[in-house]
Formats: sequence, C-alpha cells, structure tokens
Amino acid sequence: MDKSKSEFTKKSPKSIDCSSCKYKCSLNFPQNIREKICESFWNLKDYRRQKDFILANVKSATPKRRRPSNPSSEIKRTNSKTFYLCDKRVCQNFFLKTLSISNGPLIKAFQYKNKYTNFFDSEDRRGKHEPSNKIKPEIVNSIKEFLMLKCMPDNDSKFRKKVICDLNFRSLRTLYNSFKSGNHESCPSYTTFKRIFYENNFTFPQDRLKMKPVKPEPKIEIKSVEVVNFETAAIADSKEIMQDQVEHPKVIVTVPESSKFLTNQAEVYEIQFIHIPTINTL
Repeated sequence: MDKSKSEFTKKSPKSIDCSSCKYKCSLNFPQNIREKICESFWNLKDYRRQKDFILANVKSATPKRRRPSNPSSEIKRTNSKTFYLCDKRVCQNFFLKTLSISNGPLIKAFQYKNKYTNFFDSEDRRGKHEPSNKIKPEIVNSIKEFLMLKCMPDNDSKFRKKVICDLNFRSLRTLYNSFKSGNHESCPSYTTFKRIFYENNFTFPQDRLKMKPVKPEPKIEIKSVEVVNFETAAIADSKEIMQDQVEHPKVIVTVPESSKFLTNQAEVYEIQFIHIPTINTL
C-alpha cells in the first residue's frame, strides 16, 4: 500500500529466542512489554532523542581484563558495552530486536557522544550529503562569469539571449578551450560546459552560427542511346551467316505421281552432297 511521506510503517519488536541466554531476557520481558518499549522509543520521533535513549540504556566501559588466545595478536576491542531495559540487564541481540533497530544507530550514538554530558552531540545528517555527480556551484558560477565577460554589456536580462560579442571565439569549442586553459583544476567536461552555456541563455550571433554544409546533388550524365531495328539487324546477321557457309553441289530429285505410297502429288526434294574428308590409313 502506498503511503505519503508523513506516514511511516509502525515498528514492532522482532522475534528472538533467548532460551539459552544467561540473562533470561524472554522471561523477564514478555511480548506485550516489548511492544510498549518499542512503541515508546519510536514515539519520540526525534533523531537526537532516540540516540539519547540508546545512550541512557547502554553503558560503555574499558575491559578490565584482556585474555587474547594469541599474545602476539593485536587487541581490536577497545570497550565493552552492557545493555539494559527498564533497569534490567539484557543481551545486545535482545536489546536491538526489541527496539527494532540495527547495529548502525548504536555505533552512531557512541560515535558522537559528548563525554562531558553523555548525550548525543550531533545533527541528523541523513540525506544531506552532496551527490558525487553534482557539479559544484563554484564551478557553475565561474563558467557564467567567464561567459558574461565575452558578452555585450547590456545583456543582463534573464529572458533575452546573451550574445557572445568577442570575435576571437567563433564556436563553442574555442570558448571551452579558452576557459580550460585558465582553469586546469576545476574545469568540467565539454558536455557540462555546453549544457551550462545553453541553460543560461548564451548564444552566438547569427552570422557566426555554423551551418551544416549542404551536400551537392549528384549529376546525372545523359548518354546517347542508339535505337536498333531488330528486324534489320536479324536480316543482316542471317546474311553474314549465309556468306560464311561453303556452297556444296546440289541435286534435284523429282518423285513421280505413280509413287502414291509416298505422296499423292509429285514433290521435289533437294539433296545436298557434303564432302567428308577421308583419313589415310597407314
């Protein structure tokens, strides 16, 4: 279910098994008591007051004895903490589960604890860190001041375009290179410089704006096409073929009408003799 920013999910104690705990936390604090403690903690609704509650119920002291398993190893533990709820000793796990918090608020409370007053001495810094990808205001102001020096003196309106009047700069890249040469350490990228340039209404004069070159249209060469008559061409080809052929002797044979088993009328057949060369045998 969607909730507004002013509404928060109700916190409740997390389940835990303290049957093997030496403090018998579950026997001393039944579930209804745990719910009241958790509710009173979150009803404080103040970051510093919640940290003061933790500091009031957790005591930190330097360990009296140190017994490392290996004497040569470094001792990383610097303090020992004891936890209480309603003036009764409980274990750390039961304390955190009852308040429904993690180990982070506990570490933060002792990190900013005032050693004289034993209260939390800091502010809520959640969500107040500066994003790593955000450009610093000093860099933005330095770019705007640099561009204003290259503009006309009467271009101070927020709505009018601020025209770059310096003739030495004919493109945005030359402007960026000039700014980069004087600001080596705090110079942003060209993309950032370009975005700030257009967001703050800067521009170049119309006669210096680079226009995209127009590509010339491809020229179409008109070639002369010869119209060929296919009938005359076919006749000419056939004549050339007939001229290339060698003439052979021809004999005309006439079939009489009496040979009706072959044909009903006299027909003339043309027989052509072709000379076949003989091969001399040895």
